[in-house]
Amino acid sequence: MYLDTLIPVAGEIKDIKPSNGKRYTLEEMQEMVGGYIDIIPSATGEFSYVVNDNGRYCKEFNPTATMHFTLRSGYRENPLFGNIAIISKNYLR
Repeated sequence: MYLDTLIPVAGEIKDIKPSNGKRYTLEEMQEMVGGYIDIIPSATGEFSYVVNDNGRYCKEFNPTATMHFTLRSGYRENPLFGNIAIISKNYLR
């Protein structure tokens, strides 16, 4: 499972950690997804998806993140767009 990971639309999936080692800042999360953020908690609450709030309208479809989201959440009709960060609850405020 991808955890504490950035899944870009194009390029390699990378492991991520907050710059201060404790919690992500709003600015860090905005930089990862390229704009205002929306946080979608997982069904278990162990991690969340950080997505671009307007990604559906201005970003490319992200098939890898969508597949992960579909398999982990059970939602079938919610494609994800743009770079997606999957962050464990310990790193979110």
